[in-house]
Amino acid sequence: RPTNLVTPPAATAAAPTAAARPPTGPGWVHEVKYDGYRLLARKRDGRVRLFTRHATDWTNRFPWIRESLASLGVRSVTMDGEAVCCGPDGMPDFDLLHGGRNDGAVSLQAFDLLDLDGEDLRDRPIEERKAKLARLLRRCDGIRLVELADGRRYRVVDPT
Repeated sequence: RPTNLVTPPAATAAAPTAAARPPTGPGWVHEVKYDGYRLLARKRDGRVRLFTRHATDWTNRFPWIRESLASLGVRSVTMDGEAVCCGPDGMPDFDLLHGGRNDGAVSLQAFDLLDLDGEDLRDRPIEERKAKLARLLRRCDGIRLVELADGRRYRVVDPT
């Protein structure tokens, strides 16, 4: 049995649902999908933890994310995002991430703010959570905001 499993934060990462095409219309928003590892990033009482979607503690694996989260001037925060390593062209490169040799260069692409300073934000509109997240990350180096995308400008690409 793995010994690196810990009690995950109360919030868990939502799983995406496969669809033939993105939904459109009122109430739907879209984000770019990054090729990385899903992480919940949490800061509580001065302690930072990074959890995979399977609740494995990867806090020590990604020092840039850990240090960036620790530097935020808040008492507590939980973010949902994707750990990403970019290649020389600036594009996410899963092979660089997966190999583990570049863990110090891995950043967090944060797409949701689940709680902030003890306030559960999960029932708030995504636009409000994104606005709070944008303000929080204004001067944060290793964590970047994933902005909402205009779904009308994107097309689904079949990778096969």
